[in-house]
Amino acid sequence: MRTTPLSHWHSVASSFDSSVRRTFESIVGFPLSLQAYTQACLTPKLGGFGLRQVVAHAEGAFKASCFEVFSAWGLVFLPLSLSFPTRGLFYSRFVHPFRSCGFLFLPP
Repeated sequence: MRTTPLSHWHSVASSFDSSVRRTFESIVGFPLSLQAYTQACLTPKLGGFGLRQVVAHAEGAFKASCFEVFSAWGLVFLPLSLSFPTRGLFYSRFVHPFRSCGFLFLPP
């Protein structure tokens, strides 16, 4: 989950989330409405059962992992929402390889 962008395995994550929901519903003995399942996914401190939804957490986990790894290397982070050239050496070395992380990494 932390090493691959969700876009590469979204169907697997959705399938897993569905399996977790079906299993939980079989344990409690009845199907849950969307609202009830959403509450079951809350932390117990907020009245839920703490069920985690992979689809909801995977992208954040991946970006956090990218941030941790590259910050340990001493690189500077810029959000990719800024405008950057889409051709040339700059793009091929700094933007393209890391675009799935959502950040641009520049050497110090």
